[in-house]
Amino acid sequence: MHQKDLLLPWKNIIDNITLPLIINGKSKKEARAQVLSYFETFGLVGFEYKYLFQLSGGMKQRAALLRTYMSSSDIMLLDEPFGALDAITRTKMHYWLLEVSKEIKATIIFITHDIEEVFLSDRIYVLSDKPAIIKKEIFVDLPKSRTADIVTSVKFNEIKRNILQIL
Repeated sequence: MHQKDLLLPWKNIIDNITLPLIINGKSKKEARAQVLSYFETFGLVGFEYKYLFQLSGGMKQRAALLRTYMSSSDIMLLDEPFGALDAITRTKMHYWLLEVSKEIKATIIFITHDIEEVFLSDRIYVLSDKPAIIKKEIFVDLPKSRTADIVTSVKFNEIKRNILQIL
């Protein structure tokens, strides 16, 4: 998933999300039935037939994430998916993504320049400048259940400090 949602403005949300399934040969009816089962998990119930201009930035990102999941349900590569969101929406999306990841059980590779997104990580790879090589692998030893107070914890700030020193 790219930084921008890349949803098609002339299609409603359900048809944007079914696009990879239809490209791979499913009928529109089959594709819609398959994606509808994920609308509750992704917080999109009631927005199936809405168009982009009717959605907030966070809702568009949820739809784009569901489309990404539909195109590859075991591994999702997200390239700064929350970079265009305001700080409050971005924080809400962090918690939302943590909850969704428990339900979909996909490996999520999250590319970011935002050090606060350590919050989402189990493992971090710090890359060098071009040509990119792995400078350091960091295992995030934080509780799996992440709450708001974790971002002020000593352990969280040690991880951030370690990353900043590597950079």
